[in-house]
Amino acid sequence: MVYNLVSRKVATRRFRKLPQDVVFEGERNRFFLGTSRQKPIDAIVKRAKRLADGTFELELAAGKAHGVTEAVGSGQMGVYDIYPSNQPLETALDYGSPLASCKVFEVHDFVSKAHVEDRKFRGDASYKVVRRSEIFTRCIKTPKRARIIGTIPSLNVEALTPEHALVNLTKSETPFFTISSSSHGGFKVAFTLDKKELAVDVRSEDMLQSHLMHIGIYDNLLNLVRPSGHGNGIQVQIIGSLPQGNVPAPQLFDPSDPFYHGLGEPQECGPHPYEIHENQWLGLRVRNRTQKTLFIEILDLAPSWKASRVYPTRDNPPTMVLRGEPYDFFIKMTRANSISAQTQSSDHDSIIVLASTNAQGHFQGSNILPQLAEPFDWPLRKVESSRDGEGVDSDPWFAKRVDVRVVNPLH
Repeated sequence: MVYNLVSRKVATRRFRKLPQDVVFEGERNRFFLGTSRQKPIDAIVKRAKRLADGTFELELAAGKAHGVTEAVGSGQMGVYDIYPSNQPLETALDYGSPLASCKVFEVHDFVSKAHVEDRKFRGDASYKVVRRSEIFTRCIKTPKRARIIGTIPSLNVEALTPEHALVNLTKSETPFFTISSSSHGGFKVAFTLDKKELAVDVRSEDMLQSHLMHIGIYDNLLNLVRPSGHGNGIQVQIIGSLPQGNVPAPQLFDPSDPFYHGLGEPQECGPHPYEIHENQWLGLRVRNRTQKTLFIEILDLAPSWKASRVYPTRDNPPTMVLRGEPYDFFIKMTRANSISAQTQSSDHDSIIVLASTNAQGHFQGSNILPQLAEPFDWPLRKVESSRDGEGVDSDPWFAKRVDVRVVNPLH
């Protein structure tokens, strides 16, 4: 039993003799009188019924107790993406190609009904559904498989995988991490990121858990481009590198503005990093190709494993870009703090342009991840209220990646 269901029962019961309203506090996905949280539900489709117009009505094995809500207007809280029941959802890429989507129109305590409008949906197999507004968060929180090599007496395996660790121990031959003993008595963590084989030495068990989470989230941020699935929703071009000095805040592109004279034609983002001198400004043009208003966040993933939100700055809201508009952003590029070449994520910065209908943004503040050796707080904005509230609408969202190599002009 979770708070979500108990609070609904309290809210619907009439307390005639009480002089005040009953206010029921609690996180909606935490078990009632318990210490753990309910994990996101992959609701199983119990029954698919073809309607007269060729669409389908689904009965889902999840209801109010699981946080299911009806779809209202253009909101996405009651919209679910449909996947084959046997499809693993273990990596961000797995969420990229749903079979169809459905909208919930009737919710009971433990079951609900949804409508599939896509007439290409066949309804003749076993399916599961995932709430669309949770997919972005799930992509960031995708656990990584880790395999322990040999016997490590100093490693407490149970302490390595608590509820929030984002690590799944496995015996698979293709894990993301391999963990083994190191020569100095600590641990060695090996993995492949962006086709580069890396290894990190860790001295303590606490830092081992922190490093696994940190590297896992960093890799998930890099892979945001893959599961967004709708890359054509935005176009991102490089409009040039600007010297040190004052540059404008994000602005709508105006070809008559003298500022743009001499910048040349914008370049499409290619497979190779764009080279820029240290302390120059990278100019990016983001064009909204959708029919909706989008809100822009820009992340910088540095080789030192630091991840920062460069736009919006401080606590400002994301930049609003109307349909069809080209908006220009300017990012000052500096070299990452020096760390061992063996433990660098790459030799370039990766700029992630994230566009969504979420006007609040997905991240809080500018610091998402520190350098690898430093502890960090959970980077995502809290999307659930403490009572029986709804989460943040996080769909649709689009992501583009621009790789930039920052060079010292004196070398």
